[in-house]
Amino acid sequence: MNAWIATKDPTKIAEVADRIAEQAPERLTEVDGDREFAVWLLGVDRKIRRYTGVEHRDLPDWQWRAAYDDDLSPADAAAAAIAHWIEFGDL
Repeated sequence: MNAWIATKDPTKIAEVADRIAEQAPERLTEVDGDREFAVWLLGVDRKIRRYTGVEHRDLPDWQWRAAYDDDLSPADAAAAAIAHWIEFGDL
């Protein structure tokens, strides 16, 4: 489990995951059913949208699962990805 997710109320994480399953089931499909990872990516998308107006899926590929497994928060992962895209000319 990601360290950021581990600090959150499991009931709230489950509630958000349930909403994802109801409103955007493709998000669960793309993460092979990993509900906690789907919630984490939703957090990433909120941060990325704030800076770019798009979601992680709209930008060049990046190692989202590795960032999750390395215990980055959604904010830190979004910032690292945006910095990478800026540095390498993808954004």
